[in-house]
Amino acid sequence: EGVITDAYGNYDTVLVINSNNTGSISFDNDSYSVNIVNRRANRSFVGEYGWYDSSWHERIIEAELQNYGALRIEIYNNYGSLITTGFLYK
Repeated sequence: EGVITDAYGNYDTVLVINSNNTGSISFDNDSYSVNIVNRRANRSFVGEYGWYDSSWHERIIEAELQNYGALRIEIYNNYGSLITTGFLYK
């Protein structure tokens, strides 16, 4: 859990990942399903989430465990551009 900032504001963010490579990420009260597509060393991973309105909006999330309890995340849009980065804390 932590606060993530992007061009539109600050969001209380909660990331939950299950052992079956699925989970969820929520920004304030908007929640999205996350699918892990690649697990890396030291409990780091790459996941995908998205939503559909008039078109599909896909986001890539890269998470890296910095130390016990601190997870650095980076979120990219479907064009590969970095949208936001921040830390979540256990």
